[in-house]
Amino acid sequence: MDATQLLISRIEDSIWDYECNKSSFIGFLNEHEASVACSYLRNRGVEYTLFGGYENASRVYLSVGRPVDETQFPITAVLIVSKGKRALTHRDYLGSLMGIGIKRECIGDIITRTPQEAIVFLRSDIVDYTFSELRKISTDTVVLSLYDGDTAEFSSNTENIRIIVSSMRADNIVSALINRSRADALTLITEDKVFVNYFEVKKPSQMLSEGDVLSIRGYGKYIIGALHGTTKRERLVINVLHFI
Repeated sequence: MDATQLLISRIEDSIWDYECNKSSFIGFLNEHEASVACSYLRNRGVEYTLFGGYENASRVYLSVGRPVDETQFPITAVLIVSKGKRALTHRDYLGSLMGIGIKRECIGDIITRTPQEAIVFLRSDIVDYTFSELRKISTDTVVLSLYDGDTAEFSSNTENIRIIVSSMRADNIVSALINRSRADALTLITEDKVFVNYFEVKKPSQMLSEGDVLSIRGYGKYIIGALHGTTKRERLVINVLHFI
């Protein structure tokens, strides 16, 4: 059984749990897994909710069935503070967490706030274990605590940019956002690295719309904004919100 088949099997189990009035959460899912799950549930006619601890998180939990409140998701934000002076990276945090035996699917987004601080979203049932076992990130001693701040702030780390495109085709927009050729954009699409609203973009000709959430693996996440105007050559000037 490959990874996709295993995920679908888990989704079917969650549908059964939901029908038996049991909690039915699956996570954390990366964007490809979320795309597979959403497509499958939509085809099955089953409602679902995605949430990763804050709005527009990259790694998300899936709730199968009727929409649930965000507070019901089994996600806990943990603040990790290093006592060292070295700047720690996303890879440092992820590697150390997995080094104490935590599986990747138990770890959500990792947000590095400063060179010595990060907020890590964890599956709630492994938080106590993490507190007892995680002593260092790389070689630096760290202190852990529950994060009691407003996680909504993580959705505001953005910048506004403008792109100029000939049309709202996916390949045009991807090309403009990564500042590469349309051939490079096409390669990203064919390699299943471009997602719109958690669904993989299958055709370069797919048209995007205002409000679409576009993720390009290796480049970041964007929200397509309003049309700002047109150039003298009638090319479209689009506002885009880029998550930094």
